Amino acid sequence: MRNELEFTAQTKILLESEFEDNIKKMDNEKQDALKMLESELQSKHKQSLQDCKDQFELEIAQQQILMSKQIEEKNAEIRRINGSNASTMYQKEQVILNLEKELPVRQNCE
Repeated sequence: MRNELEFTAQTKILLESEFEDNIKKMDNEKQDALKMLESELQSKHKQSLQDCKDQFELEIAQQQILMSKQIEEKNAEIRRINGSNASTMYQKEQVILNLEKELPVRQNCE
């Protein structure tokens, strides 16, 4: 009976030791899995942030292109108006010169 008690006690000690080892092993595996998940989440988060940054930069580039086109259109309109104004100014100057040429003649006629 004593042998059976010793055997049972030794078996209990071995089982408890094995149980504790298994708990430590599972805890380590759990910690490793958590670290791996955390790393994966950080990687996905970084990728998500990079995707957002890339999208934002793309939108900025598109806005810059649109603004450049609008500026070029306005500049073309300004050049057209300025050209028209220059032509009008030239015509006005010609009329004034012609009038100035005629004015002395009219004064002489009076």
